[in-house]
Amino acid sequence: TIQNIYRHTKIVTELRTKGFKNNHVLKDLSEEIWDYLEPMDTWYISDLKLLGTILFFFPSENLPLLIDRIMKTIEKYKYFRETKVFLSSFLANLSTVYFQHHLFKECETITLQLLVLAEELKIYDILGFSQVRLGILQHNSDLIDKGITLLRLTKEEALVKILEKEINDFSNL
Repeated sequence: TIQNIYRHTKIVTELRTKGFKNNHVLKDLSEEIWDYLEPMDTWYISDLKLLGTILFFFPSENLPLLIDRIMKTIEKYKYFRETKVFLSSFLANLSTVYFQHHLFKECETITLQLLVLAEELKIYDILGFSQVRLGILQHNSDLIDKGITLLRLTKEEALVKILEKEINDFSNL
């Protein structure tokens, strides 16, 4: 719908101008989107994209029900390539949410699914990301190195910096 396009554009604009941290506009907008989507019986791909974008603003205790509902909805669209591409970015976001909430077992499960999907779709930035994230979780320096090398080969230096910070932060836990 036009409202969803407007909300999505507003979210992207907020993210690019102010980022995630301490962004009350994003939090308020996320609540508004959830209030709109939660009672709906059917979610469409555009709705899922919105949810994937605001996933970071849900409390960790609400995630299991939300994730279950999103995954059931994705199942309806699983034969469309666009759905698989969306699923890869959704799983990457979900992996990050779990990682940030120190839900490492859940993070590993999701990241393994993401790795398989990234290999299937040949999405190399997500493949490298998955390898590094799994390497961190499994304390596997070879997997971390493999992922960092792939990301550098594909010129994903910004992602490398983010993941290097994760590696450092995780080793201090």
